[in-house]
Amino acid sequence: MKIAFIGLGTMGMPIVNNISKKNFFIKAWDKRPIDPSKLEANIILCQTPSELEDCDILMTMVPDDNAIRNIAYETKVLTNKKIWINLSTTSLALLQEINKFRQNRFEYHVIPVMGRCDVAEAGQLDVYYSGNKQQLALVEPILNSFSKKIWYLNEKRETALLTKLAGNFLLNATIEALGEAFALVEKASVERQVFADIIMDSMFKCPVYELYTDMIVNRKFSPPGFPLELGLKDINLIIDAGEHYRVPLPYASIVKDHFIEGMAYNEQTLDESALSISAIRHSNQTKTN
Repeated sequence: MKIAFIGLGTMGMPIVNNISKKNFFIKAWDKRPIDPSKLEANIILCQTPSELEDCDILMTMVPDDNAIRNIAYETKVLTNKKIWINLSTTSLALLQEINKFRQNRFEYHVIPVMGRCDVAEAGQLDVYYSGNKQQLALVEPILNSFSKKIWYLNEKRETALLTKLAGNFLLNATIEALGEAFALVEKASVERQVFADIIMDSMFKCPVYELYTDMIVNRKFSPPGFPLELGLKDINLIIDAGEHYRVPLPYASIVKDHFIEGMAYNEQTLDESALSISAIRHSNQTKTN
């Protein structure tokens, strides 16, 4: 089993390294220059995508739909491939598009992951799979190498992606709610850390609230674990999914507007938790750091 891996960013790099530790044969490529010392020694770092053509499994962790389209239409990477595992968060429309494009030449699976880069480094990501269970058995050893659990959902191929989008929406909504709550108590001269201690002690003692409360209290927006500009991409995918399934998501539209506001203030390279700055601005509090 030879694996070709495309996308060596903050998520792709730790994922491919964890796969390599389980002694899989891997060739990897990224369109940006990559420091080879950051990869496990047995990973072959390729200079062009054409060097990946002799592998039988393709794995991708890329930023958006266009990156996937470029791989499918502008390269010959899919030559000889039996399976394409896309770990990226992409649109439902793209899933349908690639399924038409493949014409049964290879299996295409969107298998999104949940977790930030530190979780990826620890090999503790949650993995969402939907589709044929027999095909899951073929790729399960690879998925196990970087995950704490593989969640099987159902036979519908799009369900895994939809579940990831719904999870992302909850994270975005959590950041938005925390930002508004902190803006309110700060304007009443309550220290951020005091309010954070109250939240953690008596209300929401869980990893998500612990992570984002700490980032908001201490303004840990850089370097980003997940940049705000990709948060905007994901909230657009969430709204599109709601429209597709005819499910109103009014709060998602509010979150989207605040992502756009952050982009207007050149905050696109900050962590998505910088979404919380919006409430500070709207309450006429100029101190955002």
